Amino acid sequence: MDYRRIELAVKPGTDDPYAHHILRELRSFAGSKIKNLRMIRVYTVYSDLQAELLRDFALEVLCDPVLYFFELDLPAAARFSEFSWAFEVSFKRGVTDNVGKTATEVLKMFLESRNIPFDERYRIFYSNQYLLEGDFTENEVLNLAREAIYNPLIEEVEVLDYRRFKLHGGFKPKQMVYVSDHTPSVQVIELDVSDKELKRISEQRVLALTVDEMKYFRAYFEREDVQEERRKIGLGKWPTDAEIECFAQTQSEHCKHKIFNADIIYRENGKEQKISSLFKTYIQGATEKLSEKKKWLVSVFKDNAGVISFDENYNLAFKVETHNSPSALDPYGGAITGIVGCDRDPAGTGIGARIIAHTDVLCFGDPYYRGELPPRMMHPRRIMEGVVKGIEDGGNKCGIPTVNGAIIFDDSFRG
Repeated sequence: MDYRRIELAVKPGTDDPYAHHILRELRSFAGSKIKNLRMIRVYTVYSDLQAELLRDFALEVLCDPVLYFFELDLPAAARFSEFSWAFEVSFKRGVTDNVGKTATEVLKMFLESRNIPFDERYRIFYSNQYLLEGDFTENEVLNLAREAIYNPLIEEVEVLDYRRFKLHGGFKPKQMVYVSDHTPSVQVIELDVSDKELKRISEQRVLALTVDEMKYFRAYFEREDVQEERRKIGLGKWPTDAEIECFAQTQSEHCKHKIFNADIIYRENGKEQKISSLFKTYIQGATEKLSEKKKWLVSVFKDNAGVISFDENYNLAFKVETHNSPSALDPYGGAITGIVGCDRDPAGTGIGARIIAHTDVLCFGDPYYRGELPPRMMHPRRIMEGVVKGIEDGGNKCGIPTVNGAIIFDDSFRG
């Protein structure tokens, strides 16, 4: 098995709308210092397939020969005029690569159409390469890429100036298939320890659990009935690492909505008010009051989505997801999983609903903010662009229109 690179680029002299979009985003951070930007799509193929077969795959499947050209194991950038910097953005190993996964599935169909066996070890990994013209230092290029293009949480970037790019013949294939001699094992996490040790366990394992949450979890395993059931299936008293990880996930902000359910002290105009759960007070509570007067509430807080009566023949199912935390960490991924989650739940309500439309209310910080940001916090403009793109790909491209909504900008949404 070996790694081979297929690089696709829009032909010289042909317009590349997506590259122009990225260029506008970069200029919003760096201004007119950026002279031009080109973009190259990179498919890294892990296989033992012959070069001629890979060329056929690139030409017949990946490349639109009217607009694009491709190179196999050669830099497509060589066909363009001189540039200042090249940087390539790839997913970190283990992160879901949807384009690469789809390309792998298509490679399998391509080989089967030629009666060539597909080895299950074959993989394709997708990257984006950018050719930048402008007077920048390497650190400035890295900062610019971080501000506008890649997310260090899930992606990595490699940078070369023009001289090094020519010297090395472009970027080399990355070793993306993870090979390890690690033998999986199960650890037992003993929780009969001090509060200080419980805190250490949470921090060391990155569980993000408070001491109170750890003590609550411990109390469950101290119950006699729980211990008896565990003995029946061959488990000891204390949880395994898998069990404590599952508990930590269910207690996360994304799953548990701790902020919505917390006690909030709200102060305004010299007055102070305690709100016990924003959700129960202003969402569930308001809905229950409404249900006393309105009879068109068919099902609320019971199924996967809320249902109201539309007419004598139809009901309407609605689902709302906030996705604040995941969209702050990964704007595109957070938004796309939010929108498809909103589709999933009405489809699973009752005997199933048909999805007909989306509506979005988006709240961001000032997109022109120039001040300092907290560590690892993305700029509001970057979050906005990623969220809008996620909604587009998760909703509109599935054939479901976004029919209305709202957009709000306020510094309080900056994080």
